[in-house]
This record gives sequence, C-alpha cells and structure tokens, in this order.
Amino acid sequence: RVVTLSNITGDADSNNRIAVRAGAAEDAAGNKTAVVESTNFTVIIPTPKDTTAPSVLVSNPNPKTVEVGGTVKYTVVFSDETAMGTIHFNKNYVALIGFDADITVSGTGNTRTVTLTNIQGGLDSDNRIAIRAGAAEDAAGNKTKVVESPNFTVIAPPVKDTTAPSIAISAPKPGTIELGETVK
Repeated sequence: RVVTLSNITGDADSNNRIAVRAGAAEDAAGNKTAVVESTNFTVIIPTPKDTTAPSVLVSNPNPKTVEVGGTVKYTVVFSDETAMGTIHFNKNYVALIGFDADITVSGTGNTRTVTLTNIQGGLDSDNRIAIRAGAAEDAAGNKTKVVESPNFTVIAPPVKDTTAPSIAISAPKPGTIELGETVK
C-alpha cells in the first residue's frame, strides 16, 4: 500500500514519521503484524518566493526647457537585481507623453541613455517619458513596472527679426543752391 500525506503542518526541523498500528495485517496462521514506524522525514519552512519587481530610476531631463526641434536626454538606471536577469530595454519601451520626438537608446549594463531629438508639440505643457512595464526582469522573473520621468518644458523658438533696416534721407536744405554753397 502507498500512504500519501498531504497538507502537512507541524514543527519545522523535527523528526516526523508515521506508524502502522499492530494488527494491520494477518497471515494465514493468524499472526498479526506488530507496530512498525517509518524512517523520519523533516518538515522545512518554505523559502519565501521573490515577488519584488526590480526598480527603474529615471533622471531629471537635460535640459529641463528646450525649444521646438531641440534635444532632451534622460538617464535610466535599472536596479542591480536585473544584472542576474535580463534587460530588454530599447526605444520600444519608451512612451512619449505630451509631445513627439525621435527616440534613441544607448548604453550597456544597468544604465542607459534615452535621447529625444527633433522634439515637436507640447508647448508649455508637462512633457515626460514613461518606461513601459517589462523593460527588465530579475533572475526570479519579476518584471519592472511602468515608471514616468520628471517633466520638461517645450518652448517656441524666439521669433527671428527678418525685417531689413531702413535708411531714410531727408530732403536737401536748401532745395536750390549756387555753385560752391553747402547743402544739408
């Protein structure tokens, strides 16, 4: 027979066993079995499962104010737990909030630089990026959560003065002169 024990509770690190009571079986001559104990097994406290997502830190924008068409950079740092896992981070994990721009991601290891070029739109609003969930994961398979950056401001470029300067010449005084006289 197979004895299956499930949902075991009890003292951890103790000597646990089962016993088969006397008389559990009998032979043809009427002899009954004696009490028999199993070998010991140990109950251990399970190791808590790591369910903590690795963190992502996003720096302040550089610069904090940029003209339309300009460039802003962010530094993105993944926590050390991701060194034992995987960093999937690329430009597809960068969401633009409040503006449009071209995105490039560079760097290696836990530190990456997000460069936003040719920034358009978002004048005088709270412009920022979000790092999408799952950009990195630790060895236990916990994935990063969504993280938003600090804001930056887009301003219109200064209006360029395209008006040429003018020169005015007054009428000569006096209007008529004789040879050798002065005109102002």
